[in-house]
Amino acid sequence: MDDEYFRDLQHWLALPRKVVESLDPVEDEQMLLPIPVPRRPVD
Repeated sequence: MDDEYFRDLQHWLALPRKVVESLDPVEDEQMLLPIPVPRRPVD
């Protein structure tokens, strides 16, 4: 489980910063919503 988490973490850290920044606002917005919202499909 932990190994899988760190693999995913390394994958995210390897993404270009602009891609990560473009995803962050969506993540933060969904985290603040009081009800579950379907995630947008990732192209």
